[in-house]
Amino acid sequence: MFPIKLPKKHMRSHCKIFISLKSTVLGVIIAATLLNANFQANEAWATEPSKSKPSKFIRVIKDQNNQTKSLDIAIISYRVKTKSGKPATVDLVGTVHIGDRKYYQLLNEEFKTYDSVLYELIAPSNHIRRLRQEKLSKRKEKRESNMVSILQEALKGVLGLEFQLDEIDYTVDNFVHADMSPRQFERTMENRGESLLGMFLKILLQEKALDSDEGALTQVKLVLALLNKDKPRALKSVLADQIENIEKFTLMLDGDEGSTIIGERNNVALARLRDSLNKNQQKIAIYYGAAHMPDLEEKLLKEFGAEEISSRWLTAWDIAN
Repeated sequence: MFPIKLPKKHMRSHCKIFISLKSTVLGVIIAATLLNANFQANEAWATEPSKSKPSKFIRVIKDQNNQTKSLDIAIISYRVKTKSGKPATVDLVGTVHIGDRKYYQLLNEEFKTYDSVLYELIAPSNHIRRLRQEKLSKRKEKRESNMVSILQEALKGVLGLEFQLDEIDYTVDNFVHADMSPRQFERTMENRGESLLGMFLKILLQEKALDSDEGALTQVKLVLALLNKDKPRALKSVLADQIENIEKFTLMLDGDEGSTIIGERNNVALARLRDSLNKNQQKIAIYYGAAHMPDLEEKLLKEFGAEEISSRWLTAWDIAN
């Protein structure tokens, strides 16, 4: 659900957030990926896709034999107005934070066409300046020394996928940081009376009210996938169905009162959007994890008077090939 780039003093506490949140950066995918020890096969989102309302932002394509072919992520375009009253296009570019290299290459090309790309990353305000000064190989070496990186490497190896933070070029001039700093994130959670423990308990209490049959079935599927000779493909097939149901997980996490994890961070992104519109920019992308998209869309429609004009799909996981 959210990529995090943290200084060492924040790493221990935020590592737990990174690992445990977002059935979407490793957020959306970790929660659906064996997510973490706390959300393994979470029954709250382990429901059969056919029983849930189809997502506008994530879809799973299956063949005539019901075999999973791909996991696709939507780009949905909306018409809004700039400060001067001229029409502008805002694209909600959802993402999964572990995907095919080709998927991220396509996104890099897409992003060249925007006046600004408002991106998700819980990181200090000076992180981009440091990124521009460092070579990719040096950044990878730094990541190898922390727990998040160890988890990332394990997932990358098992699923045969790549990491968003490795493949997307965040140093280009039109990229605009549109997320909280680690300190702001901690302070906002504290002010709202939120905690990770409280969040986990909330989800656990809600999942107790759900039928456990699907959760048990998902666990069986995961075990069989781990024993499959083509482990990456088998695991991706199981996990794709979980990720497709991310909106149910998001609803449980955000609730009626919202949350720092989703709602408050989305508000930061929309504040940056207002800045871009005040500059009369006419083509803007909000590049966030797919779990953020339902709330972002709702606020775009209500607060910006947005009108949906088109949608298209990019394949994030090509599972068939």
